[in-house]
Amino acid sequence: MIARLARAMVLRGEPRAGWPVALLLLAAAACPALAARDATLRLPAALFLWAGISGALVGMRLARPMGRWWRALYGPVLLGLAAALLLAAGGALPPAGLLWQDAVAATAMAAGLLRGQFPAAPLDLLAPRFLEATLPRLWRDLATAHGAGEAGASLLVAVGGLASTLTGACILGWAASAGRRLLGWGLPLLVASGFTTVFGGGPGVGLVVGLVLLLVLAIVAGTIQREQRWDRGAVAYSEELRWGMLGWGVGLSVVVAMLAYAIPTSLPLFLVPQIAPVVELPSGLAVIEGQVQRAGSPPRVNPGRSQLPGLTLGNSLEEGPPGAIVLRIRVGGQLAPATAPRYWRSRVLTLYDGRRWTQQAVRSSFGPPLPPRSAPPGAVVQAIEDLRARPGTLVALPEVLGLDRVAVAERLPDGELAALTADPAPRRYTAISLPPEARPVSRPPETIPYTGDALSVPPSVPPRVAELAAVIAGDARSDYERALALERYLRGLPYSYEVRPLPRQGDAVDQFLFEMRHGYCTYYASAMAIMARSLDIPARLAVGYATGRYDAASDAYLVREAEAHAWPELLIEGRWLAFEPTPARPLPARGENPPGPAVVAPVPEAIPVETRHERDWLLVGLIAIALAIALLLWVWRRHHASGSTPLARGQLRLEQIGTRAGLPWPQGATLHEYGRLLGARGERARRASDEAVALIAAARYGRRPLTAERAHRLQRALDELGAALRR
Repeated sequence: MIARLARAMVLRGEPRAGWPVALLLLAAAACPALAARDATLRLPAALFLWAGISGALVGMRLARPMGRWWRALYGPVLLGLAAALLLAAGGALPPAGLLWQDAVAATAMAAGLLRGQFPAAPLDLLAPRFLEATLPRLWRDLATAHGAGEAGASLLVAVGGLASTLTGACILGWAASAGRRLLGWGLPLLVASGFTTVFGGGPGVGLVVGLVLLLVLAIVAGTIQREQRWDRGAVAYSEELRWGMLGWGVGLSVVVAMLAYAIPTSLPLFLVPQIAPVVELPSGLAVIEGQVQRAGSPPRVNPGRSQLPGLTLGNSLEEGPPGAIVLRIRVGGQLAPATAPRYWRSRVLTLYDGRRWTQQAVRSSFGPPLPPRSAPPGAVVQAIEDLRARPGTLVALPEVLGLDRVAVAERLPDGELAALTADPAPRRYTAISLPPEARPVSRPPETIPYTGDALSVPPSVPPRVAELAAVIAGDARSDYERALALERYLRGLPYSYEVRPLPRQGDAVDQFLFEMRHGYCTYYASAMAIMARSLDIPARLAVGYATGRYDAASDAYLVREAEAHAWPELLIEGRWLAFEPTPARPLPARGENPPGPAVVAPVPEAIPVETRHERDWLLVGLIAIALAIALLLWVWRRHHASGSTPLARGQLRLEQIGTRAGLPWPQGATLHEYGRLLGARGERARRASDEAVALIAAARYGRRPLTAERAHRLQRALDELGAALRR
């Protein structure tokens, strides 16, 4: 029953062109995305995939019979798709997290209105404000793209490629469903792949694969259309013609693929070398022509004399089993509550290059050992037992004033402490720290730390990150209120422990905010730090451990490997304050925070996802095409073996009924001879066999179509024949 229901649903939703043609069409529509994926310029391959698939689906739907008003509706649909793709390509589309929070706020307001509770203030949606900030910038980027270097070239190729991909896929989808010859109607989509390959500086894999798929699609669709015409005209044909045509077609496609791949796709335009000596091309167009050296990897940050490695986003901070105890810290009781989160900090990083954090620090002696009794008022004395397998840095509450042993300090250019190390690393030591709440609220201007590194934003960060930060901050008047707004927004994003690998190009924070929207704590902390810097709030990244669980029996905090954590620190009124944007970590009680977010117990970080290595895309593409063709041919053969028309299915069932009764179709016997052979089993079998043979012969040789009424009679006669032969 379930199998019949599933089969009925599949048949009811079968595309007008058939499943083999529809699947090949969708594969061909994805080829511009493959070209964008392998391009030298930074192109949004995911948007190319959406453009191809959505255009093909809309085109296939346009060929179906529908009313005039329904057909007119697809014009705005295509325009909406094109506008959304343009906004996404220019970085002006609101992120899903912003739309989600707007939807939650609108739903809450609607629920209140249904209960008769009128809001005190109108609904303030963030997505329209984000568009208000990004649309003028997108217009300026488009107007100046021809002279904006590689960034402008990427925008020009992305906009042109997306428009041609959407148009070409829509045209090809319509032609496939309308029964047109696809070799000519597929040229616009092939042009889209060629445009993206040539101007994007790709190796040509997408173009070659697109050409092969277009040839295979044209051959398969042409074979199906020809057989349908023969069936409608009751023309007898052999299935050997089908397999011969497909075999020659696949062989021709392989030859064309080999020839196409031998042609370079990075040939310069012929007109440009003639006009280049006379007219200097704008920088964006010059990059497209390959006459300007493309930017390589970001410049390496000078690490100074620091001996500590950088922190790459996309890696977990855990170094052992999540449940293993790594720190046992005694502070003479429990820590007093504070408005800022408390962490055992190991190091601070200030330089971000789009993928990793480093610091420009100078090593020096930390000073003579400081006895615990010399702690100033408000300081916290910590007796620390380090149980880590490889302790690289000393761990303590910030800011460390003194230790009971000699250590080496790594200090930032502004004099702030970045890390403490010792050789050999001690397993037990005492640290004295002065928490931020014990310091003055403000400092004289001449004592405010140098914040040059803490305000730098690398060129890899797109403008939409700063625009998103400005929208989230809204009308907040103080740096602290803006920081809380950023923290609330990031904590409202969906949280997951599955992390995508870092992109080969682009910025990790931008990918996290606009594509991933979930990840490790390093992503959340980095996003808040970079957005705060875009609002002119000095920020840095801190790494260490969460507070852990206080054990009353041992009067110590037990910190496990699962507590490994990263968080942002922002300079507010002369003090470096810690914030917690990661949703899976608890927040302290803050009067300024709105009520509602639940406190979640600390959870272990996920196992790092293996970074994707470079692959031979040509070999992968050809293997995938071969497997897809083999699968489609197998499915198609099974489909046609059971008959694609009522006439073919009826004749096949007649032969199956006779075979099951021990009367297979003899070699060389005609339809009428086989019918008389089946009718020899009795009067009931003779009447049913004569009627079935007469209906099949009239439809196949007498040019009398098998109408619905005659098909029903054929089905009933075959049922009667099967029952008679089983007796």
